[in-house]
Amino acid sequence: MRKALILGSPNSLHTINFIRSILLNNSQVDEVVIFSTLANVTIRDEFLEFFKEHKVEIVGNEIFSKLRFGKLRSIHTLRMKTVALKKHLKKAGKYEYCFPLYVSWQDARWINRFFSYFSKVIPVFWGSDVLRNYRLEKSYFQNALKRSFRIVLPNENTRRVFSEKTKSVFDEKSIVIQYPKKMVQNLLQAETSFDQTRVREKFGLPQDKIIVVCGHEATRAERYEELIGALERCQSETRDRCFFVFMMTYSPEEYATYQIKIEELLAQSKLNGKVLKEYIPYFDMLHLHLACDVHITTILTDAFSCFFQEEMLAGNVMVYGKWLNYYEIENDRFFAFSVDTIEDVGSTM
Repeated sequence: MRKALILGSPNSLHTINFIRSILLNNSQVDEVVIFSTLANVTIRDEFLEFFKEHKVEIVGNEIFSKLRFGKLRSIHTLRMKTVALKKHLKKAGKYEYCFPLYVSWQDARWINRFFSYFSKVIPVFWGSDVLRNYRLEKSYFQNALKRSFRIVLPNENTRRVFSEKTKSVFDEKSIVIQYPKKMVQNLLQAETSFDQTRVREKFGLPQDKIIVVCGHEATRAERYEELIGALERCQSETRDRCFFVFMMTYSPEEYATYQIKIEELLAQSKLNGKVLKEYIPYFDMLHLHLACDVHITTILTDAFSCFFQEEMLAGNVMVYGKWLNYYEIENDRFFAFSVDTIEDVGSTM
């Protein structure tokens, strides 16, 4: 039996899409196992149903440290996860494939330690794990990449940055795989049941305003404080016609305090808007895309995220930082406006 081990999050739509789009349509794989890189998360019911339906086993999700201090807790959790992974591999035997999804420094160390358990290791980078990675030149990362059969990157800009950071050593084994077909199908399906009035009511959005979506995750890299300042400098007529929605439903670590900070800052500003914080089911999110009008992204780095592409496919006007190098839409006929700096957002609006 040919088995594939995924090192990644069982609570991520990216993982679900990877399994659905790549592994389930591939006759080379008979069994999929996820070793959870997260610490004791509650897996969403819709994901659990998918795993049960497709007989995907989840290992290691229940392992986490109860230590109080953040750094010590992370180190202890990593050690416990490493022991659990070793125990699983000894019991399961050799895997045909190992797919680290979102390649962290922990994944790199695990590849080096356990590569003999895999016939082929194929790291799949999501984007920020290249663009915001300051450890790619470290020896343990280099060794892990040398042991990899192929290296998958999400778009051309990420491959360019990866090549620069690794001094072109891995160019021959690096490939770009973009698979938006399912995304387009999902959006077309969502359109068939879309009612703008109902969707805006559901999310507490006004019916008579231009809905402007700001960012897509609860990370400080979004620079929401600066974006709010730039939007406050819009002409008053523009501000009055718009309702600004700050997307903070996708939440990395330490997200709660940042969500509260942005809520308070928005309440004190000249802007009409709200912060969305709670998890939104996938098709509800697609309906939200369709119910909005403008999307602004001024994040420090981005790999042409699925969120951005969904906003674009929904027909929204896109305002984005030129530093993001969205080669896919430059010189093409989309309703897109690039800004050189975050301060330019106000005048662009």
